[in-house]
Amino acid sequence: MKKFKKTLAILLVALMLIPYVFARAGVGTLSETAIPAPVKSNALEWFEREQTGDDGTTNWDFIRPVTHKTAVPTGFKGIYTAQDLDYVRHGLSVNYILMNNIDLSSFNEQWEPIGDDMETASFSGIFDGNGYVIKNLSVTRSFKRHCSFGVFGYAKDATIKNVGFVDAKVNIYAHSSFVGFIGTGESIQVENCFSNCLEIIAGSTGMAIAGGIIGHPGQSSSFTNCYNIGYVGATSYTASGAFAGGIIGGGENSSVNVSYCYNFRRIVAANAGLQDKAGIDTDGSFAAAGGIVGYLSFGRSNITDCYNAGSAQAIESLSQSEEGAYAGGIVGRILLPSEQSFDYADIKKCHNIVIPDFEITVNDPDFYSGKVHAKSDKHEDAVSYNRENAGGIIGEGYGVNIEECSNGGAVFGDLAGGIVGNAFYSQSVSGFYFGGINKCWNTGNVYGLVGGGIAGYSQVWIMRCNNSGGARSYGITGGIVGISETLIADCYNKGIIASKEGIMGGIVGQSSGNSLNIRECYVAGTKMTSVDNENKMGGIIGFVDESSTDTRITNCYYLEGFADASSYGANVTESNVVALAKEEMRTQDAYVGFNFESTWGINNGINDGFPYLLDLNKVYTITYYDESGRIISEFAVEVGEEEPTAPEAPTKDGYVFIRWDEEIDDNGNKTMTPVYSLAGDVNDDGVVNTGDAVMILKSFVGSENFNDRQMLVADFNNDGVVNTGDAVSILCNIVVVD
Repeated sequence: MKKFKKTLAILLVALMLIPYVFARAGVGTLSETAIPAPVKSNALEWFEREQTGDDGTTNWDFIRPVTHKTAVPTGFKGIYTAQDLDYVRHGLSVNYILMNNIDLSSFNEQWEPIGDDMETASFSGIFDGNGYVIKNLSVTRSFKRHCSFGVFGYAKDATIKNVGFVDAKVNIYAHSSFVGFIGTGESIQVENCFSNCLEIIAGSTGMAIAGGIIGHPGQSSSFTNCYNIGYVGATSYTASGAFAGGIIGGGENSSVNVSYCYNFRRIVAANAGLQDKAGIDTDGSFAAAGGIVGYLSFGRSNITDCYNAGSAQAIESLSQSEEGAYAGGIVGRILLPSEQSFDYADIKKCHNIVIPDFEITVNDPDFYSGKVHAKSDKHEDAVSYNRENAGGIIGEGYGVNIEECSNGGAVFGDLAGGIVGNAFYSQSVSGFYFGGINKCWNTGNVYGLVGGGIAGYSQVWIMRCNNSGGARSYGITGGIVGISETLIADCYNKGIIASKEGIMGGIVGQSSGNSLNIRECYVAGTKMTSVDNENKMGGIIGFVDESSTDTRITNCYYLEGFADASSYGANVTESNVVALAKEEMRTQDAYVGFNFESTWGINNGINDGFPYLLDLNKVYTITYYDESGRIISEFAVEVGEEEPTAPEAPTKDGYVFIRWDEEIDDNGNKTMTPVYSLAGDVNDDGVVNTGDAVMILKSFVGSENFNDRQMLVADFNNDGVVNTGDAVSILCNIVVVD
């Protein structure tokens, strides 16, 4: 026979502890278990991190938080004061480490940059900031010569890391001026640094270059895990050019590697002022602004995993110049000559993003997150003059390979594209052609004289790209490219396109040259609109000029009612180009020629049921099982989307649901199975007994601290709180055999 035993004695113990329980009321209230955020590999991991600032041990303001070393490492010299920092100029090849924050306000106008000549007096050691910052430098100075200005003037074969440049106001005007935390650098490595300044400004009667981290980089330099959150501006008052970037200003003969770098503020480059003086040659002068880099040329460069959430604006007022203004969310302009041997640039996994309601400062009314704007005082034929080139990633690029990049910001210019404003190939001496756009997407709005969801004008191939943003132009608009003369394959447009003059195409606005080839593309965007009555509109190509002798469209589809015909114009060779009803466009069988094994996918729950690109719209499944292996729920989730709420967990008699256990396979698919714990088993020994009741009571006198699992199982009577009632319930339910 079964009976309760020793219950009275145990209850007396519980009653003795009640005063302590009341004294600690609320401590045991059951709360929701915190779920850790997924690991991210981009700028937002830093931006969204709750812990910021310097807690005295670790400075969390760096992309990679830095724990301060308390002793000077062997081989380094410690810097404790502003005077110590100033003395670095007397030992340019020594290794240094900051041991405090350094305040330069005592120097201000008298500060002279460390290193005053690249070849004979440049910093060439290691400078470790140790998680500290250099702050409060305020300089407004003019020079009649060239000036390379910053905390460092010149650095060569050096490493600079783990240091912040904050609350500075640097405004330099010179015959030519290169301004940044570092003025000029060559063969340097910059790691885990940031700039949070009031302003960094380069003004010049010649070339003006400004960057949040560096003004002018030379050959073979790298920048990793750096960010800018301060205003950067460059203005040239003659004809030599102005370049500004959140990380790198730029310049000729520059080749760099940039990775995991971010900009969160307004970047402006302008050519203005004295350009119309008699005798000044303005040919070749231009302004270039980029969220990360203003301008690069004549070198092999790589820019990967970078983000811009700030804005980039380039202004060109030189009415005599054949050049113009170049603005890009990542890079303003990359210029590679056509006869270089294997010189090209890669931009990969870079993004121009919009952070809603994001305000860096309350005193910057011109700041718009993600905005890219190229502006010129001279408005003529954009194709002939290329006056305003703006792109969500790059304003203009020669020989640039752009891959896995995206734009969500607003883009304005004569030649405007969601990814690139103006794209040209670069031909090497060996006959190789460099330049292409692959696996990129646009969700932002594009406004131009010539506009395209991906590119304004393109001479390079475009593959596996899509546009779901708006493309609007004064003259020529294309869902993918405004004007194109090359291959476009495996792309789609779902965005709105519009043109005042009415030259519009679902994929290409107008063909150019003799070899436009569009294949395996579709259009499911909103019906085209035009202000003017005479429209040249096509479902795939808006207008094909008579001079275009080899224009081909193969296996392409567009929404019925989107346009009257696939193209407008002459000399087009078509094969399987079909207008489809909306429901037909949601069926795989309608897309003859599409590769649904490795390139395309189709699913009612993804992309409105239209085909999606497997490389871009990567989808994984989340499958929830009960304890017996039966499927409860299954979801298809697009990478980057918020995961659906988990289903209600199945109940199990005598047990409490703790969490979903997650397993991820090689394809990213998730298997979720429930994890239970025996109700009341606080000490996790597999049984419920007096020991568990005593632990519950002890938790109220401070001798026990429960984790999340224990809090869940301790609610034995299932009333939503943990208190003496749970201990009593456990004791009353202990059964022993007589």
